[in-house]
Amino acid sequence: MNILAQMIDFQTPDNINTVTPTTVTVRTAMQLFFGVLAAVAVLIIVLGALRFVLSRGNPEGQNRARNTIVFAGIGLAVAVMALSIISFVIGVAG
Repeated sequence: MNILAQMIDFQTPDNINTVTPTTVTVRTAMQLFFGVLAAVAVLIIVLGALRFVLSRGNPEGQNRARNTIVFAGIGLAVAVMALSIISFVIGVAG
C-alpha cells in the first residue's frame, strides 16, 4: 500500500509576531504597573492579617480585618485578570 503526501506551503504574513519598540515599551510599562499593584495588594493582605490577629477577639475588628483581606484579594485577582487580558490583546494585535 502506497501512501502519498503532499507538501503544503503555508504563506504567513511578513509582519506576524514582530516586536516593535512601542510594543516593548507598553509591555514593560504594564509589567511595572501591575507588579507594583500586586505588591500593594499583597501588602494590604498582610496588614489585614495583622489587624485580624491584633483584634484580640473583638468581632468588629475581626470583621473589618476580614473585609480588608477579602477586598485586597479581589483587587489582586482583578489586576491579574486585567494583565492577562491586556497581554493577550497586545499579543494578538502585535
